[in-house]
Amino acid sequence: MISDGAMDGSLSLDMMFRSVTMSEYDGGRWQKVPLQA
Repeated sequence: MISDGAMDGSLSLDMMFRSVTMSEYDGGRWQKVPLQA
């Protein structure tokens, strides 16, 4: 997994969001979604 903002303290929502996104999109497309909403 790419640690963009995962180094912050918001690992709960961040990891959860990334999990859903990686499952929804392909391995390369999920990186285009706004992770830092």
